[in-house]
Amino acid sequence: MPPAPPLIEREFESITPSSFQIGAVPSGIEVVELNRYWLGEINALRATRGLRQLVIDKRWVDTASEWAGYMGVNDALTHNRPDGKTMHQWIDAKGLAFTVRNSLPDGWVTNYFTKNIFWDFTDASMKGAERALDNTFSP
Repeated sequence: MPPAPPLIEREFESITPSSFQIGAVPSGIEVVELNRYWLGEINALRATRGLRQLVIDKRWVDTASEWAGYMGVNDALTHNRPDGKTMHQWIDAKGLAFTVRNSLPDGWVTNYFTKNIFWDFTDASMKGAERALDNTFSP
């Protein structure tokens, strides 16, 4: 399979920090640049496996920021929603479309998106934030 195409810069033109951001972002961290860095790392990994490249969609950034804010305010690292909804129901309620695919020969259907919750320390610099993100790949 040919290598995946490079990241297209215009994908970031409309990305701005989320209105769901809770608390102050340290002055040394540029949120849009950090998203660009993370997407580049993910897409580099995907390219090694011949997978299509992902793009950033502000709606997904907003829902991720909203959930991260909830966890921060409540000192919780969890996928469990306080109203009992599953993460998939949360995404449905937000009106976010995703691709449905059959994952197993018996026709079991799953949603074509993934989630990851990770926690790490940073020194409030871009390099520190990048290092913290890189640690998500560490065993």
